[in-house]
Amino acid sequence: MGKTVRWLVLAGAGWYVATQTNFLSYAGTILSLVRKETKKASPTPLEWARPRHEIDNLEGDISRMVRPIAEHLAAIGRLKKDLQATQEQLDMQREVLLIMARDLEGNPTSLTYGDKDYTPDQVKKKLTRDFDSFQRLEAQHHSQKKLLAAKETSLLATQEQLAKLVAKKREYEVRLAQLESEE
Repeated sequence: MGKTVRWLVLAGAGWYVATQTNFLSYAGTILSLVRKETKKASPTPLEWARPRHEIDNLEGDISRMVRPIAEHLAAIGRLKKDLQATQEQLDMQREVLLIMARDLEGNPTSLTYGDKDYTPDQVKKKLTRDFDSFQRLEAQHHSQKKLLAAKETSLLATQEQLAKLVAKKREYEVRLAQLESEE
């Protein structure tokens, strides 16, 4: 029972000091000053190690991003060449189709291409087949354009991500240089 009374008296005295005086305010201020001064002191090993560790990690991430960017650039280059070749094929096929259609306008009895003579029915069938082929080529050209746009968007996103990593790495390098200058 004596211990309980002592604890109650001590708790009551603590309560009185906390509520009736500025003791807690002074204690909080002193604690805050001690923390600030400790931070101003030389950096701890953890403060040195963290930026170095982050720089090492970011260097690995950056080097792993260079290859996908190069692959995207190569794929985009190939797609652009393919698109150009497909467009040239479309232009050439369009000319041939127009020539064949014009040749059929006057209801000829026979048509000559190269060294061969053709009936109008043979030319019409060839025109139909060639037009179907032309439409498939146009569809392929359209899908290639969509694929190119998607690859370019992906490349842009990857480049932005790389730029963010490089900026983060620079932040850590600046922090490390600040720590070294404080020493």
